[in-house]
Amino acid sequence: MTDSKGSNEPLDEPLEQKILNYIKSNPRATYEALAEEFLVSISTIKRNLSKLTKSGYLVRKGGKRYGYWEIKI
Repeated sequence: MTDSKGSNEPLDEPLEQKILNYIKSNPRATYEALAEEFLVSISTIKRNLSKLTKSGYLVRKGGKRYGYWEIKI
């Protein structure tokens, strides 16, 4: 198993693509909303968002409370 942190490899995990699609229509999505939408834990959402951010697909704009996600692809 290889580690893809920081690389711009194509998305191969369906959950990551689903998260991007959800954020595209709901840029102010919270961890809780994403976890509820995809029936996974908040930890899973945080891990996937971290991977998407490090890969350059997502950027968090603004603060934790009033911020939003921006898709960079």
